[in-house]
Amino acid sequence: MTKWYTKYLEVFEKPIDSVPEQTVNEVRKKLMALQSKEPVVSVVLIAHNEETHLLACLWSLCDNTCPVPMEILTVNNNSTDKTTEVLDRLGATWFDEKLKGPGHARQCGLNHAKGKYHICIDADTMYPPHYIETHLKE
Repeated sequence: MTKWYTKYLEVFEKPIDSVPEQTVNEVRKKLMALQSKEPVVSVVLIAHNEETHLLACLWSLCDNTCPVPMEILTVNNNSTDKTTEVLDRLGATWFDEKLKGPGHARQCGLNHAKGKYHICIDADTMYPPHYIETHLKE
């Protein structure tokens, strides 16, 4: 039996340039398709030097079941690697936060969030298929 995270492990901790372009394009299309102009839920993803984790993280979020319109916002918090290049390549909606620390990064994301519900998460994780839906139910 294949685990839910198997395909994400193929790109986890790998530079985006080493990932097949087809995979990058698939994630880009999914990410752009789920971004709502009137979201009910805002997923705020904070990132500090997450160049090799963002693709797997965003891919797992794109594959999440969500019964309502949503948005995924990423906050770059003083990254010195290629985090912003990966975000641009994936067509992600992202913001810069110059004040260092997860609290400042989360607040930046919340300041831009349009949804009624907010889920704040980290970019170094792959999220199971019902993660967002489970949070909404609770």
